Amino acid sequence: MKKKQILQVLIVSKNPGDFHQLQALLKEGIGSAVEVSWVQDATSGCQAILAGAWSAALVNCDLGKEALDLAREAACSNSQTAVCLLVSEALSPG
Repeated sequence: MKKKQILQVLIVSKNPGDFHQLQALLKEGIGSAVEVSWVQDATSGCQAILAGAWSAALVNCDLGKEALDLAREAACSNSQTAVCLLVSEALSPG
């Protein structure tokens, strides 16, 4: 029997509410096959992406220019992490 792959997702956002909402969406959509971690600033996010083996990093644009800098640095490194930029308003219900 093939072992189920666990997706490692890093969420980079100032807002703890965004983290909790994204975590719930990922758990609902993927179930136990996802592990979610959170950092609140771009510097910690960039260090985690460059040091870790993440399946994806969801970076909130609430970090401003730092979000773009993080995405650029990850893209220019040897990181295999898919970096996705998010806009907080898209997470709001309604």
